Amino acid sequence: MGGRHNYFKNLPKELKEEGFKIINSNNFKTEREKAIRLLYALKLPHTISPVKSISGAPPLVKVELDCSY
Repeated sequence: MGGRHNYFKNLPKELKEEGFKIINSNNFKTEREKAIRLLYALKLPHTISPVKSISGAPPLVKVELDCSY
């Protein structure tokens, strides 16, 4: 586990500032668009994939983050 709990705390100030601008913005059409933009602003390597629902509900989205140093 090491310093993983400090990953976001230790991000460069500029990345955090850009991230907060996105979080506080209302300029996105969807929450998904906002979330993806946030991942890129924080320079977080990620994968996004659909997860089928067994109950017939719309599919969910799985977001995997690579928070390694």
